[in-house]
Amino acid sequence: MTYKWIASFLLLMSQQLFAQPLFWSAEKNGQELLIFGSMHLGTEDMYPLPQPITQFLQNSDGLILEANLESSDPITPPQNNRTAKEVLSDEQLRTLKEISDDLGIEPYAIANSPAWAAAMTLQKTLNETAGQSAVYGVDSNMQALAIKYDVPVLAFESVQFQIDLLSKFGEELLIDTISDYDKTIPYIECLSESWKVGDKHKLEQVAEEFSYYPEVQQAFMTDRNKDWAKKLASGKLIPEDSGKYIVVVGTLHLVGENNLIALLESEGYKTTQLSTSKQATCSFSEES
Repeated sequence: MTYKWIASFLLLMSQQLFAQPLFWSAEKNGQELLIFGSMHLGTEDMYPLPQPITQFLQNSDGLILEANLESSDPITPPQNNRTAKEVLSDEQLRTLKEISDDLGIEPYAIANSPAWAAAMTLQKTLNETAGQSAVYGVDSNMQALAIKYDVPVLAFESVQFQIDLLSKFGEELLIDTISDYDKTIPYIECLSESWKVGDKHKLEQVAEEFSYYPEVQQAFMTDRNKDWAKKLASGKLIPEDSGKYIVVVGTLHLVGENNLIALLESEGYKTTQLSTSKQATCSFSEES
């Protein structure tokens, strides 16, 4: 047995054993989809992305995202623009000021921002404190690659739809962010590790937490997953019976109840998990 043979064998084994973020194939009537779970904010060590992902994209007929991040469509301010100081109690406002000071955010500005925008500012700053950045978001990097490879970019939703949805539940999102502030950074770090190694069990635990907020779960997860599955299966977005498309959506849409993979199976797609998973070493606070 030569050294080269051993080296090749070890390389093969390491590729088979190396954990990856979750991705599936889905096939129906000549249509071939590769469905990849993303992180909208990320870290440098998430790259390079798995080779099967980038290779499939390069040879695909289109990249399908939740929303086109390069869209130039004008944005109309949401109707629900109640500010943080209008929806929070005095105690919650004091907590918001303490959090703002801790994160280096101007307290007056965030208190006078719409509740949904204040929640997004806090979440974004917390992610950045945990070392994450939109620069390393999977969606934006996949879109940049699609442009490089001259692959068409399609979208399930408009940016306007997403902003309107966030504004509808802005008060709940802000209050929840304030209440869970101390737990958020360890939570983000464990979520990121779970994504990197494709720990489906831990990601399902995160998805299950939406069940404590039925209206939020229905609007952000269930309704959108059903809409996306219908758009893929009906021919409204892409041809029903041909083509290779890569679908990139938040990884929590691919696990838990009414996930996109299960909904596509109900539409007649044959799905196969292609990624190799392993257990993350971290634990969420609820497990500790």
